[in-house]
Amino acid sequence: MANSTNMAVALATIFGQTLTSVEGLSRALKQAGLRTDGGKGRGASNMVGQDTFNLAIVLAAGVGMTAAPAFVRNVIDMELKSGALLQGEQVLWAPGNQPPRGSTLGLMKQDLLPGVEVTSTLGAFMGNWIDGLFDATLPWKEEGVARLEVGLSGPWADFVLEWSGNRLELGFAAQGADPSAEPEWERRLILRGNLFRKLVQIVEA
Repeated sequence: MANSTNMAVALATIFGQTLTSVEGLSRALKQAGLRTDGGKGRGASNMVGQDTFNLAIVLAAGVGMTAAPAFVRNVIDMELKSGALLQGEQVLWAPGNQPPRGSTLGLMKQDLLPGVEVTSTLGAFMGNWIDGLFDATLPWKEEGVARLEVGLSGPWADFVLEWSGNRLELGFAAQGADPSAEPEWERRLILRGNLFRKLVQIVEA
């Protein structure tokens, strides 16, 4: 498992940033309670999925150390507003519904989608997702294609995972925000594909 230094080194490489700048951002998040207090040496704590997501989203957005904690809170506090699990045209699951027995959801970790229902925020979901998504027993270990798009006006976020004719869609938005609103212009971030596998590899390293 990776400690905070391992995580900073890996993310600096992924995002093409200096290690010094990434470690500075990591410390800013730790001081704001947005990163595990890792410590140093053999007793250093391991980073978890949400640690890697919080730092990755800051690096993707190009946010500085001063603004990083508030930016991360705005992103991770977004609430689950909509969702569906589709198999072809058939809707197998929507938030608030129990997954049907024998459905594709039976292959998921039991604490993943049910956990999203209870702790329905983007940060908690992404942390669980990174920690558990690419478990070797799950069908999307190799073939799943994930995409997270974050609109910074609002903010709002759409998460999509596709595998073997299945499509999971989850929509998040800030409290009181209208995810369907279309401002004249906005900035968006997109995280996709192998980036999620790289975040998993950091946690598992």
